[in-house]
Amino acid sequence: MNDSGYLPDLIIAGLNFVPALWVGIGLAAALIGWFPRAAASSWLITIYSFIAVYLGGILQLPEWMMRLSPFHFVPRLPADAFEWPPLLGLTAVALLLAIAGWSGFRQRDLNG
Repeated sequence: MNDSGYLPDLIIAGLNFVPALWVGIGLAAALIGWFPRAAASSWLITIYSFIAVYLGGILQLPEWMMRLSPFHFVPRLPADAFEWPPLLGLTAVALLLAIAGWSGFRQRDLNG
């Protein structure tokens, strides 16, 4: 019961998934900004990511389908080595999607 030494590693492993979550939030922002009626479809990335990450091996999904999920690019800590490029790439995609959503919302707001 004295396994508290693993706690920092597990916290970092959990925080490792934050950029992938940001991609989902960015996609939702872009959909709300440009296609407000399609905003509910932003849940599709969550559902698809669950299927690809957790059931992809069981369903024997091809690699290209697995790579459509932002969670596919997250290093699996502590088993794998930590890598910055995938996390920075996911953050950049999330930022671009958020900016696109913001500009769409702002454009819609000015026209309305």
